Amino acid sequence: MKNVFDILENYIKKIKFNGNIMIAERRKVLYTGSFGNTYHPEEKRELSRASVFELASVSKPFTAFAMLKVLDIYHLSLHTDVKYFLPDFPYEGISVFQLLNHTSGLPDYIELFEEFWDKTIIADNSDVVGLLTALRPKVYFNPGEQWDYCNTGYVILAVILEKITGFTFSEVLQKYIFRPLDMNNTMVYNRRKNPQLIPDYAFGVLSDPETGKLKLPDEIKGEEYVYYLDGIQGDGTVNSTLDDLLIWNNAILEQYLVDEKYLDLMFEPTVNNDEQVFSYGLGWELDEKKNDEKQVYHTGGWPGYFTYNSLYLNSGISVILLCNKPDTEDIEKEILQKLEDAVFGRKRPRTLYS
Repeated sequence: MKNVFDILENYIKKIKFNGNIMIAERRKVLYTGSFGNTYHPEEKRELSRASVFELASVSKPFTAFAMLKVLDIYHLSLHTDVKYFLPDFPYEGISVFQLLNHTSGLPDYIELFEEFWDKTIIADNSDVVGLLTALRPKVYFNPGEQWDYCNTGYVILAVILEKITGFTFSEVLQKYIFRPLDMNNTMVYNRRKNPQLIPDYAFGVLSDPETGKLKLPDEIKGEEYVYYLDGIQGDGTVNSTLDDLLIWNNAILEQYLVDEKYLDLMFEPTVNNDEQVFSYGLGWELDEKKNDEKQVYHTGGWPGYFTYNSLYLNSGISVILLCNKPDTEDIEKEILQKLEDAVFGRKRPRTLYS
């Protein structure tokens, strides 16, 4: 196995990957590597195993898990209408369940903010609800009719969590997930709205198309939304490390913190009103594989970051990748394929990217 990981590491260095990688079998770390630097704006620092990364959409499983936990505690149904929690919500007939599995049909808030928002102001979740209420843009489809990946739905989930519990979204995740699991380096973090000093923080960078130089996305034309959308939570903004994500994966494997029936629901494929099946559960992407393997995972992308957290439920294998200088989509897919090759060999189960 060491030779396999040596080959993997040589490949990663050859393509000048910048980020952290971990492969583990349950709690046993099989391989971990840190490559490149944090791109701290004031001093050069090498990445380490403890570096903290913005997870982007790898945050969604936390939002989904918290919702299932809170619904269980407060004896509420997954199929409760959003308007039960938010009476002024401008759409009828959308359930919490449909927010979780991306069948709500809600319009994309990012597009609305691009067109209608004052870009000098950092928005938060209340502004998303406010803009939807004021503008009442049409839904893309009637709830349950289709499947369409929807960041807006996960922002609304965060708002509902706050409404039910009386806590902030950050406090909800700390109370029900991060503190019980001792995920001490994981937090909801809005870097531009509420900057903090986080040791070993990995700043995401991009190549400026005009100059070719690496810069923070804030400084690149066309990426300005990273500033004015920075206060929005639920669909992203969880920040974490390799080791904390491994703790999280093992909590899922061990069915810890939430009732088993809800964990089963998380990993059930979505079925729409026409009985079409989609390979997404509640906050997790799904891939049924050969050799009795089932993979649950999520990818994340935001200017300066590419992230991936994958868990194989039968073997207990975790594959985690956190990158703060993303390359092309093809390179990212190739890296993920190489990681699978390292674990399963050439005769591994079929992958999403095969």
